[in-house]
Formats: sequence, C-alpha cells, structure tokens
Amino acid sequence: MTRARRSSYDAAVRFAHALVVRFRPGDDTRALGGAVTQALCGHWDHEGPCRWPHRTAASLQGDGSVRARVAFECEPADEAEVRRRIVDAALRGWLDGPEGRSEWIVEREGAADPDATTSDR
Repeated sequence: MTRARRSSYDAAVRFAHALVVRFRPGDDTRALGGAVTQALCGHWDHEGPCRWPHRTAASLQGDGSVRARVAFECEPADEAEVRRRIVDAALRGWLDGPEGRSEWIVEREGAADPDATTSDR
C-alpha cells in the first residue's frame, strides 16, 4: 500500500502513479506527460494553475522502456478520479503534439510512493 503525504495546499494530499511504457522508435518521450496534462487540465499548454497540480518525470531505460512517475496533489476525495484520468491517458497510447504523433504501449502502471524519487513499478 502506498502512503499519501500532506501537501502545501490546504486540503490537498500528495500522491504518485508509476508507469513503464515503450515508445515507437523516434517518438517524443515527453508525449506521455503531455497526454497526462491534457487529461488533467484540458491541454498541455493551458493558462492558469492546474486543478490538480502534477509533474511527470520520465527516464529512458537501457532496455528501451521509459519509466515515468506522475506526482500529483489533490483532495483525498479526488484521488480515484485523478488516477483514472492518468491511466486513461496512458492507456490511450498516443498524443498528437507539437512534434507530431507519438505512440506508446503501457507495460506496467500502478500507485507509487509519493516520496520516492524514481518510479517504483
């Protein structure tokens, strides 16, 4: 079971979700983060603050997979909705971004420790 951590926001708690994905060769690995932001905020290039502040960190692994971790802050009552949106965006498997379409497949995903510095999935 993962832990939640109290955020600097009044009622918000910090959570995290880890993913392991595999992109097509040459695709933009930042696209997953864009897809998550689009799912949570309506577009990756939006004005104003995020309803659910979040950050996606991704790193390319030696086997060609990408480990990603989405840290987000929300009220405990919103956690399931935020996770659902993150997973739905990841499982959709594509984003038409500024560099064109990028596609990926999700190999693993699940809740992560919000205090971890790397993906723990």
